[in-house]
Order: sequence, then C-alpha cells, then structure tokens
Amino acid sequence: MDRQKVLQLFHAIWVEWMRDLLRGCKINPDGTRTIPTSKLKNYIDNIMMPAELLDYELTKKNKAQIDELIKLLEDYVRGELDE
Repeated sequence: MDRQKVLQLFHAIWVEWMRDLLRGCKINPDGTRTIPTSKLKNYIDNIMMPAELLDYELTKKNKAQIDELIKLLEDYVRGELDE
C-alpha cells in the first residue's frame, strides 16, 4: 500500500482536528494555550458519544474522511497503489 498517501490522509485529519481545537484558545504569556471550558466539554462529549449519536455535520465530515480511506484501500486492492 502507498503508505505516503495513507500518511497524508491521516495527517490531514489530525491537522483539521488540531486547528479546530486550537481555534479560539486563549494564548497565555508563556506561549501555552488555554482551551475554553465549553470547547473542552464539547470535545469530551464527542469522544464519549457513540458514533451513531454524533450530530449531522460531524457525521458528514467523518463519513467523507472514511470515504477517502476506502478509496485508498480499493485502489490498493485493484493494484493501483504502490506497496
């Protein structure tokens, strides 16, 4: 499997998550960031919630990311990706 393509996909997912997490954080004088309580609560709620109960927008985004991964796997099975 073309590990670089899988790496790029997973990195893009992680970057999107981190940007969302850090957006709106307070930047402290020492350079650290403080996550607002409301944002932290939302993330904790989503982590603890079964996937079938996530809101529509998050489910839609997750499904799009899964579709990208499935395409990579299908390409691999068809022999269209490098080992």
